[in-house]
Amino acid sequence: MEWRVHQDRGSACGQLRKWHATIDKATILAADSRVEVSGSLPIEAGASEGTVQLKTQLNLQGIARLVPSLANIDLQGTASIDGALRGTLQRLTEPED
Repeated sequence: MEWRVHQDRGSACGQLRKWHATIDKATILAADSRVEVSGSLPIEAGASEGTVQLKTQLNLQGIARLVPSLANIDLQGTASIDGALRGTLQRLTEPED
């Protein structure tokens, strides 16, 4: 099964085949922030590991508006995250150096 989603606030396309999920590229835009995800992960716990790449540019003031528990904190500036998740959908681990 292949899927594609395109909206004002992002887009995504990927595949689901034989217990393996692949995200060709997903982009989420919200609160003046951007999150990009790509890669593949097996759905079964006993399958070999997969890797998903994650790249974000976050506007901290915008994120604070989306998360009620952060409403009373004066967040300013930006944060960037560039990394990877490795494992299966049931068990994710940090990648080794």
